[in-house]
Amino acid sequence: QMKVLVNTVLSSVPRLGNVTLMAAFLFVSFGILGISLFGGVFYRSCRSIAQPLLLGSNGTECWSWPYTGEERLCGGRYLCEDSPLGQKGHCGGHPQDTNEEFRPVFDGGQRGFPWCSGSEPRKVFPEREWI
Repeated sequence: QMKVLVNTVLSSVPRLGNVTLMAAFLFVSFGILGISLFGGVFYRSCRSIAQPLLLGSNGTECWSWPYTGEERLCGGRYLCEDSPLGQKGHCGGHPQDTNEEFRPVFDGGQRGFPWCSGSEPRKVFPEREWI
């Protein structure tokens, strides 16, 4: 009986290899599709002004692009116009966003200046680092 069981397991290995290859192909295909569709979307948030402003002078310059305080993703159907907080916002992402519409436009280029405290691009759901 043990011989029959071992022969059966060994004869099923090639078929399991085909299933494993198909599963790996599907996993990689849907992974690439997901990265393409969701790339950068979790960095998009409602901002109180349309583009970043350069604040400060003489070595204390930084880019300010304040959030509206609304913890909600934007960029799809929701573009921050109908904010429940009563203020009109603008949807903004990060400088490497896949959609140019949501990238910040720095007047004259970023010029190496950092973000002001509280204005740096951040994930809406930071506890989910796998996203």
